[in-house]
Amino acid sequence: DLGPAPGDYLCAALASCKAITLRMYAQRKGWNVTEIKVKVDLKRSNENQVVENTFICHLSFTGKLEQEQLKRLEVISNSCPLHKLLSKPSHIITKLEQLKIS
Repeated sequence: DLGPAPGDYLCAALASCKAITLRMYAQRKGWNVTEIKVKVDLKRSNENQVVENTFICHLSFTGKLEQEQLKRLEVISNSCPLHKLLSKPSHIITKLEQLKIS
């Protein structure tokens, strides 16, 4: 029990995807962004409740950015592939397949 929990890896993947998306966008626009930090916290629903899990994403930037640019970066962060994937309802189907012994 010394390593990250599975949910921690999911949060790290989401944070990384957002950071990469933001870095590519800022570079394409030529904006002065020297550092991007993304921290993601997972608030799990109780198993007995029909409530969704919630990912809380904290964004911070260093560099010369105007308020309008910061708002745009917030919007762009929501367009990363993992954000889109995790925003949709998901179903997990597990299928057992018999191994063939030769």
